[in-house]
Amino acid sequence: MTKSDTWILRFSGAIFAALSATALCGPAAAAQQSASQPQVLSKAIVNTPVHSEVSAPLTALTASPSVPQASDTTHAPIKPKMLQVASAPLTRTGTVSAAQPTVSALEPPRPLISARRELGFAGVDEVDDALDCPAVIGHSPVPPDTNAAVGDTQVVQWVNECYAVFDKASGGLIAGPFAGNQFWAGFGGNCETKNDGDPIIQWDKVRHVWVASQNTFGLSGSGSTLRTDPPYFTCIAVSQTADATGSYNRYAFAQRPGFPDYPKWGLSGNAYYQTQNVFVCGTGNPGCLFSDLNTFGGVNVCAYEGAEMREGRPARQICILDNSGFDDSMLPADDDTPGRTGPEVLLGAIDNFLPGDSHVYEFVFTVDFEEPENSTLAGVNGTMPISVPAFHLAICPPGAFNTFWVPQPTPGSDLLETLGDRLG
Repeated sequence: MTKSDTWILRFSGAIFAALSATALCGPAAAAQQSASQPQVLSKAIVNTPVHSEVSAPLTALTASPSVPQASDTTHAPIKPKMLQVASAPLTRTGTVSAAQPTVSALEPPRPLISARRELGFAGVDEVDDALDCPAVIGHSPVPPDTNAAVGDTQVVQWVNECYAVFDKASGGLIAGPFAGNQFWAGFGGNCETKNDGDPIIQWDKVRHVWVASQNTFGLSGSGSTLRTDPPYFTCIAVSQTADATGSYNRYAFAQRPGFPDYPKWGLSGNAYYQTQNVFVCGTGNPGCLFSDLNTFGGVNVCAYEGAEMREGRPARQICILDNSGFDDSMLPADDDTPGRTGPEVLLGAIDNFLPGDSHVYEFVFTVDFEEPENSTLAGVNGTMPISVPAFHLAICPPGAFNTFWVPQPTPGSDLLETLGDRLG
């Protein structure tokens, strides 16, 4: 299988940069040993959308009324490695401490990377102002899952269940905030009626269109009664122009074989790529309390026909499930090379087992929309490692496997979560 040297260098460089900027803790561990040949999965599953259509301009649509919910209804990411630790605790030295870490307990900070700050402006928030998200959806979503994308003249920011469009030059509000499911207003089905979070907004830099997506999880209740019930869907909206408030080509794809958590996207000329961790209820029931969603089913790696989506034509989804048990939380790479239409996309993951490693892991998804049975996913089970300086996952204090440990400037503030067991 041939790979572009440029791709590999760019991907490896990004991994080195991400690792060098991370605060680390914990003892060293043995590296995963690579196989002589990458392990390859095939048996791709091909799906067509359950529904697709072209929308009117978003600002002309009437959003579905928000369903009243209690606060804190949005789920936090599920951690596959933590589930492994809980089911098979590691032998480790040191005393497990429940005490919260302090700044002095962490490794000294590395030199800051210089960056030039340009325009700054307020985004979607929970303050009683023009950008107040709870005023739109009727509750406070937690955690925020904040993400944003920068287009030619606009910036779109999506904070879990609300998004807004801003002027790139001035920072002024153009439209919103809207409920996240405004992208699918009038679309019908769960994409229109559900606003479950885990959103992704991206800008296709080569073709100058917006790509918006969020999954539906069948969430209901809150706190200890938060429940998830299938069917699950991936809702996708691709703008027809560079105007984020204009019309979109909209799609709904069923997601199997379980709860699709922690979705990530990578855009290329040939396809739009999505990865997500899959979980199933330990009880074996089709739905369950969120707290019972404790069996990791693998990583679902999917590709969508980007060219068809940009034209509003019928588009297919090709997926391969990696249920090796070693891999999770893959991060697809964007390919912004103008004119490139090759079939490969590189993905990466930190799939070392706790507490650390000297590798990150590469995967190559070669998708063939002409002959879907020829699609393959190479590098599963840690068989395409990339050597990096030894590092430890950002999980502290040592031995406690806690991801909430980053102090804020204000004394007594909640500790921030690192999600340090994964890329992205």
